[in-house]
Amino acid sequence: MLGAPVTADARIRVEARDYAGALGSDQSDASFALGTTLGVDPPMGYGEFSLGLVSPQPVVGRASLSYVVPRRAGVRLSLLDIQGREVMVLAQGERPPGHHTVSIDAATLPPGLHFVRLQSQGVDLRQRVVTLR
Repeated sequence: MLGAPVTADARIRVEARDYAGALGSDQSDASFALGTTLGVDPPMGYGEFSLGLVSPQPVVGRASLSYVVPRRAGVRLSLLDIQGREVMVLAQGERPPGHHTVSIDAATLPPGLHFVRLQSQGVDLRQRVVTLR
C-alpha cells in the first residue's frame, strides 16, 4: 500500500502441498522490516551480477536464459563448448541495470555439454547447458 508505515515485525509463512496431498508449512524465525520506497525499482537495486538457469533443460532447438546486471555495464554473454572454446555470442555491449533475457538457438550445436559464460567488469560466471538433437 502506497504510503504505508514501515513495520519491523514482518514474517513470512509458507504452506505447500505435495503430490500425495500432505500439507506442510513453515514460518521465518526472525522478523524483518517492510516499508515503501518511491522511484526505485526494486527498492534496494539489483544486487549483483547473476546468471539464471537455461530453460528448458536439456535444450532441443531453442531455449531462454535470463541474467541480471546490477548497474550499467559492458557485458559479454557467450556459449562455450566442453573445451572452453567460444562457439556463439549471445549478447555483447553495454546493458542498463535490470533483468535481461536472451534466446539460445541450439539447432546448429552438436549434442552434449556446453557452458554459458557471463563476463563483465571482473565478473566471470558460468552455467551448464546440455543440448540434444
